[in-house]
This record gives sequence, C-alpha cells and structure tokens, in this order.
Amino acid sequence: MKKKELKRRIDINSVKGITCSKITEEFIIHGMDLEYDYNYISSKRKIIVKSIAEAYFNSKGTELSFCELDEKSLSKYVTQKSDKKKDLSFSRMSLVGLLPVKNYYAPPESTKNENESIGIKNNVKPKNNDTKISDFKLLKVLGKGSFSKIILAESNKKSELVALKVLKKDLLIEEDQIENTILEHKILSEIENPFILELKFSFQTEERIFLGTPFLSGGDLFQQLHRVGTFSEEK
Repeated sequence: MKKKELKRRIDINSVKGITCSKITEEFIIHGMDLEYDYNYISSKRKIIVKSIAEAYFNSKGTELSFCELDEKSLSKYVTQKSDKKKDLSFSRMSLVGLLPVKNYYAPPESTKNENESIGIKNNVKPKNNDTKISDFKLLKVLGKGSFSKIILAESNKKSELVALKVLKKDLLIEEDQIENTILEHKILSEIENPFILELKFSFQTEERIFLGTPFLSGGDLFQQLHRVGTFSEEK
C-alpha cells in the first residue's frame, strides 16, 4: 500500500522468508521465484511478522524462514527486480542468524527483554513521550533537503516558534540513511555547543520522524558561507 493505493500484492505461498534488523525497525519480506523483496521500517513490525508467519503456516503447514541480523541497514540483503530477471532462484536472504520465527514475535517469558526494541524507535526517542504533531500549528515550509523538510511550527501549549525537521521513514530506507539519522539525533541530543542547535524534543509516527529545535531566523552556516564567501576573523 502507498497513500491508500494498492501498488503490489504477492501470494503468501510466494514468500521465501523474513529478515529483521536487531538494531533498527527495518525488515525485509523475501520473495521466491518471480517475486523480488519488500523492504520496510515499521514500529508494528512484530505484528506484521506474526500475521505473515501464521498465514504462511496455515497455507503451507511449515514454519516461515526467519532471520535476525545485527545490522543497522539491511539494504545489501534486499533482492531487487533486476536480480530476479537474471536468476529466478536468486535471493539475498542470509542463512546466518536463522531462528524459529515464533521466538521473535512470541518469545518465552524468561527471555523477554523490555529493552529489546532499539534503533529508530529508541534512538530517536522522544524527550517528552507525550509530544505529538497535533501539539503544533504548522505555519510554513522553511526549506527542503534531500531526505527531509523543515517546517516552521508554533507550539499550541507554549505559543513559541520551533523548527520541525520531518523525515520520511520509507525514504530513509530507500536512500540508506538510517544510520545517519540515528547519529544526527544522538549528536543533537547530547552535544552542548553555542554554534549547534539543541534538540528540544523528538517523536515519530508510523511513517515519519520529527526533530524539534528552536527557530532561529537567518539560515544555517552553509547558507551564510554561500552568501558571503568567507568570514572575517572577527566574525
């Protein structure tokens, strides 16, 4: 589904297996024969995996192959359409890290870990767990980058202006920018420097990540250097 429109559908019997990242919420649904792979990030990953695994078992009577890898990005494990054109039996699904799929979505009580979900969800963790997009009045777009856009917003609670950086999760996967996003959040969260904006809050939805900083007019350092060329020693 994309924007409520069905773009692609495959038969449950054509699913080869699923690979999940231990570090982020990324996962791959591997196809077999003519079917190439699906690649997603979702906070509802366990529900999705469980639904597919149960439907697969009900249809074929065998357990779905499942793999969990200690990788931030799974891009190199995604079988592309071009791969299938060359060899229908080809798959980039790893044979390392295989485990029973039920151990992932329904682990025994003794092995459950409250902190097992890390990566995008916990690394881009809100400083205020109650923050949500409805807390802001979106005023205008300040700028657009390769993977995000900056929106001027006003807090409904404090009537103060903030700059909201909005990143689309599907684009982060497509452009292999998950690790960079986690690093950016970590730097803005921890560093204290008069020349770097402080991250005031962060939160996310199913499709997007939001990073909130104070609004400072005048543009960033790159824009200023582009405008004046070089700074004097005094500046």
